[in-house]
Amino acid sequence: HGSPFHTADANLLLSKVKLDEPDYGDPVEIEDDDVPCFWCCGVTCLEAVKSANLPIVITHSPDVKNSKQGNIRDDPKERNVNAITLPNQLWHACHALASASSVIITTGFPCLIDFAIPTESDGPLGAVMLARTLCLLGKKVTLVVDSANVNVLRACLTRATKLAPSLDSLCTVVHFEAISTSDPSPSASEKAQHLLTTTKAEAVVAIERAGRSSSGHYYTMRARLMDHLVEPIDEIFLAAQKMGIITVGIGDGGNELGMGKVKELVETNIPNGEVIACSVSCDFLISAGVSNWGADALAAGTVVLSPSSHKDAEKLIPDIDTERSLLQACFEAGCRDGVAPSQEMSVDGMLFESEHRAKIIELQAIVCAAIQPKS
Repeated sequence: HGSPFHTADANLLLSKVKLDEPDYGDPVEIEDDDVPCFWCCGVTCLEAVKSANLPIVITHSPDVKNSKQGNIRDDPKERNVNAITLPNQLWHACHALASASSVIITTGFPCLIDFAIPTESDGPLGAVMLARTLCLLGKKVTLVVDSANVNVLRACLTRATKLAPSLDSLCTVVHFEAISTSDPSPSASEKAQHLLTTTKAEAVVAIERAGRSSSGHYYTMRARLMDHLVEPIDEIFLAAQKMGIITVGIGDGGNELGMGKVKELVETNIPNGEVIACSVSCDFLISAGVSNWGADALAAGTVVLSPSSHKDAEKLIPDIDTERSLLQACFEAGCRDGVAPSQEMSVDGMLFESEHRAKIIELQAIVCAAIQPKS
């Protein structure tokens, strides 16, 4: 917006303008030695136009970049996710996937350590929905998962393949195990490098994937150890970074793979943050109220940045029927809600037919507005 159109002494201004009660956005605290600066804003002219009572007005469509980020930043679990959110990360991640031809996606957060199948419903659904979109765009996808989460992920992918048969040739599942029966067994880092090389991956995405803390352990949000359920898939991120391959992390609590990018913010703003914070960083970090929401936004944004696919966008982006069916497959395979384990067809304590369904509708509207032909 260029330079500010007005500046003022705070002491003179505060008697006339209530900066602590803005019409839009969050209030800004003004210190005694601060000089308030004011820039023009698109909202200002829209307010003037509305008050003019004109019969018709033509204006621009909403900013899809910021709309998508806003769609996923709701904080239903009140974990203070906005305090660990960095600007423009989602859009950069969308650009990375739009230009990639081969992508690795990993997921699995076995926080339900007291159950035979510890996999929670946040993560596998988002991973397979993102894989579906990428495959329908003609990209190759490799889903990487460990023993604790592999059955749920396979069930989800099987259901997705029945709905979109093209996934059968473009999407595969790799069961990552650090300890092999071969003698001598390759290290986890060697396996990671081999996987990146053989798949010719150009991007690696972690969606609600358990991340290693500074102590080398893996923790739930309540700081319970789950080392026995987690294989060191972090090594794929670390190897990718050494090889110059883009890494994208999606999380909602600070203990997920990639959250090392905001480790200090997690330690300061998230309960148990000093213990549970992931220490492994990433190139682009998508912080979301629910990780599945972040994955859906990433899928939708990749479609927006693929102009040749716009005519089929409604078939490519996340939709209610597909997500409902895939989530049902996850529950049939034994996964549970990580917040409310007794609930069916819910993620992070929220039933699919209420909160999650509404998020999908909102995201679809944002995408449709972004790709509609400009006259």
